[in-house]
Amino acid sequence: MKTRQIPYALAVLLAGIAFHDSAFSADECKIKYGYHTGSGQNRNDREKIAYIDLGDTLPINQSNMNYVKNLRTPKVKFYLQNAQNVTLDKNFQNPPALFYPNQVKLVKAKCLPPGSNAQTPAAMAQAMKLAGNTASQAANAIKNWFNASRKQVAIALKQAGYTVDQIAAGVRSAFNSSRKQVAIALKQAGYTVSKVAAGVRSAFNASRKQVAIALKQAGYTVDQIAAGIKSAFNANAEQIAKALDEAGYTAQQITSALKSLGYPAEMVAIAMLGVSNFTEEQLRSLLVTANYALAQINEALNNLFENTQPVITGITRPIQDTVNSAVANTMKLRYVFHGSNYPVNLPGCYWPSGNSLYGDTRSNPIPLSPTRRSIVITAWGDNLATANGVQGLPRGANATIIEKGQCAIRIRINMPPSGLRNGMNGTARLRTGRQAGPGFHWVIGTQPPRAAGSGPIPTRPPRPGSGTDLVPANVNNTLYVLATGYIQDKSGQMFVPLTSNAHCQGMSAPGLDGNYLLSQSQSITVSDIVWGVHNNGQQDATGNFLIQLLHGNQVVASRTLNSLPAGAVRTYRYSRPVSTTTVARVGLESDCFHMGTAREGWNDNKGYTVRVDVNNTVNETNESNNSNRL
Repeated sequence: MKTRQIPYALAVLLAGIAFHDSAFSADECKIKYGYHTGSGQNRNDREKIAYIDLGDTLPINQSNMNYVKNLRTPKVKFYLQNAQNVTLDKNFQNPPALFYPNQVKLVKAKCLPPGSNAQTPAAMAQAMKLAGNTASQAANAIKNWFNASRKQVAIALKQAGYTVDQIAAGVRSAFNSSRKQVAIALKQAGYTVSKVAAGVRSAFNASRKQVAIALKQAGYTVDQIAAGIKSAFNANAEQIAKALDEAGYTAQQITSALKSLGYPAEMVAIAMLGVSNFTEEQLRSLLVTANYALAQINEALNNLFENTQPVITGITRPIQDTVNSAVANTMKLRYVFHGSNYPVNLPGCYWPSGNSLYGDTRSNPIPLSPTRRSIVITAWGDNLATANGVQGLPRGANATIIEKGQCAIRIRINMPPSGLRNGMNGTARLRTGRQAGPGFHWVIGTQPPRAAGSGPIPTRPPRPGSGTDLVPANVNNTLYVLATGYIQDKSGQMFVPLTSNAHCQGMSAPGLDGNYLLSQSQSITVSDIVWGVHNNGQQDATGNFLIQLLHGNQVVASRTLNSLPAGAVRTYRYSRPVSTTTVARVGLESDCFHMGTAREGWNDNKGYTVRVDVNNTVNETNESNNSNRL
């Protein structure tokens, strides 16, 4: 996803961190005062400009005053010696004309926030919200005016009707708070853990790990944190498990938390495999501790590991050709066997459907040695270049990928010196990062001769383009994708930049109201997704084959075609369940913005993927190009 950055000049204007002669903070007062030195013909009149944060008092102690003036919208109270104290609105001066007739001293000046006559933080917050101040401005003023704590500020802003995201940003800004401190303040203000998680994420653009740690530091239970991460990030079981693991929770605590969210045993087992290389026995123990029913545990592990009676051979078919639905990659395994006398970088990844290397179609496990021995295995499949590790090997064993290509991967497995017995079995899985991919069975048992695996090489694929080649259709879609960061307009409304400006076509930038951003919004309906299939080869595709459109990992549309002529294209339209949203132009920005935070409304950030010939029923010249992200 592309990240949009706010232009430097506007960022400086918003942040108020540049020099005062070029930019200022919206929650400052700006004053001007005149004074003189000497007298008579030696008199010199001078002027100074000063800036005061909202709610703050600035000591000045300047004698020989000529006048005082307020140059900014917030009211300023001037404390004078030998003259009456005055409170001035914008562009008002005291005295209105000429100079003070007497020797007047300016002791100090105070920047008064809206509602400065209020008796409580909540009353001031309400007055400032009605006056159009942001939550950050209100938080800073309440902190300074009442010497308020984070908790008091958060409660006052909540009572005034600011959103949890705005309050989190305000507490962070006013107190230079950490993620932990913001989480505690929101918790003390009475927000649910889901709201607290959302606020911390928004205020700090925080990751799942960072939010989980902040919630833990704020005193939430692991079950509450799991629920908060799920809600704030729309996270799946594996993402929740990883965040809890990174926050320092044990495997037992994570498993129990996932069960509390209602995930079935098999989904929890898959998620835990993404956390660590657990064996079947370890997963069974975790599921038992989490109080899953024994029948559910057995069914989950049988589906996941597909244990069979060990048959000692030098070749195995994988558990499944496709990666489980919790893993966002396209690796496939077709055959795994002992030996290394096979080329890795064959083009095309073309394997005749239904045939195995030696005519062996059984799901036999790869035999591994019970004692120290280095074993080299070769795996055939598709998109294997994305693999960077192996998990699920016997306890004490480790694996090194020694060579890999798109179609094949070669792995050296180093067995431990002892501790394994014949008949022990399990499933090893390729992985990308910490995501578990397709797997193959292994069993501890008798090894094949060292020369095993030097058999015939599969037939090289036909020259690409000379046969049938099904690929996703080449179509243009303008997706509704949110970038990172956000800005606020004069009213405090939040906006997130979009990666495409096409959604704001015809809208003009509304500009500024003084130093505040204006916004202009409109409701739009985003166009349907166009997707389909193209036969890029020189031969007709015959027989039924399946094509699918996925949103993230979920299939949202599918078609079964019974043929497709060479060069032909078939396209279809997918209507989202919701496709109406509100976009905006803000300030002087040239970008198009989504109205609201990233969690308000809907977006296409999960992405759409087209897969063709899903079940590999068509023999193609190139099996590695059947998937494409729109």
